[in-house]
Amino acid sequence: MSMFKQILKRKIIWLGGVTILGLLMLVIFLYNFNRSKNISGQNSEQKPEVKNEQPAEMGNENNFGVNLLSPTEFKKKVEEGGYVIVDIRTPREYQEGHIKGAINLDFLQPDFKEQVAKMDRNKKYLYYCLSGCRSQRAEKLARELGFKEVYELRGGLNAWKEAGYSLVTGQENDKVGNQSEQKENTNKVTWYHPRPGITWQWQLDGPINTSYNVNLYDIDLFDTPQSVIDSLHKRGIKVICYFSAGTWEKWRPDAGQFPKDVIGRKLEDWPGERWLNIAQFQKFAPIILRRMDLAVKKKCDGIEPDNIDGYTNKTGFKITAQDQLRYNKWLAREAHKRGLAIALKNDIEQVGQLVNDFDFAINEQCFEYNECAPLQAFIRQNKAVLGVEYELKKKKFCPQANAMKFSWLKMDYDLKGGRDSCR
Repeated sequence: MSMFKQILKRKIIWLGGVTILGLLMLVIFLYNFNRSKNISGQNSEQKPEVKNEQPAEMGNENNFGVNLLSPTEFKKKVEEGGYVIVDIRTPREYQEGHIKGAINLDFLQPDFKEQVAKMDRNKKYLYYCLSGCRSQRAEKLARELGFKEVYELRGGLNAWKEAGYSLVTGQENDKVGNQSEQKENTNKVTWYHPRPGITWQWQLDGPINTSYNVNLYDIDLFDTPQSVIDSLHKRGIKVICYFSAGTWEKWRPDAGQFPKDVIGRKLEDWPGERWLNIAQFQKFAPIILRRMDLAVKKKCDGIEPDNIDGYTNKTGFKITAQDQLRYNKWLAREAHKRGLAIALKNDIEQVGQLVNDFDFAINEQCFEYNECAPLQAFIRQNKAVLGVEYELKKKKFCPQANAMKFSWLKMDYDLKGGRDSCR
């Protein structure tokens, strides 16, 4: 009898456990069912409300809260006037065809945000790209920067062309870039533009040998006496003034002005020279600008800022390719503001992204390292490419350099004035 009670007791406990578990599963099922039903109901109720809130005359709103305009609505605002039309594609895309009156501000450039921030927040803007992806992100950025009225062409130029609206080609009155650059063009700031095939001399050490009959001399900004620059100018020779924009040199008169925290590792084979942290160039920007001002004072026609490829070297800092692009473009803008031509020194990997900003290129040993091809981008834009080889014999590079319209020299590493030209 006692055994029967024990078996009965165990069955009652087991049945009770099963019942409790079943009830628990039922509660969970009913909770999930009601929850999914409520969510579905909310979604179905929200959709018509959002649609009804849209003013018809303002177009539709994209995910960022920016007003989307159909091609017809966009065209109407273009014709009304009072809007800044911004083409945020690349310069090449812009020149192949753009809406008449648009300025070009390349969204893919690292300083795009800086350029947008310089524009007048009280004006009204019409943004467009090819399909709408870039303009959507650009207008979100503009909103974050405090711009009040920004509109986007829904579907971009693809939709514009499908609607049968026309484009213009080329570059309209140099209206490419930000508003500050346009103002400079209005004020007719001009500078020297070295062309392919020019002859040149490069000397950075020792008394300048001025006996060469060339188109251009590249000489040290600090060490070259004013009298040398003046004498070259009297002979119709252009003068490019060299200084390092990416390294600290202890012998320079302004060396003590650089903050210690931007001075990094030593350069191999160059005693007394260290890399600068160009990722934080704002800390020493005034020093670089004073050097440019000195170039203007000494009547230099242009500048050669050296060591502007630090991101490819061991500098002691975390410098990215984007940091380098940002710094190099800033150098070019500041040089042009002062009426100075500017050379892209080496930085072969970023030629494609910088050729529109720089007036000519100076390169060392691209034939030895078989990396000259990118420099042809300058030639295609009718800009000079100057360079030297230190190790190769002339017959190994001169024929090819001349065929490419490069201006190449055979020189010693010390750059004290000896030269053997391919031309």
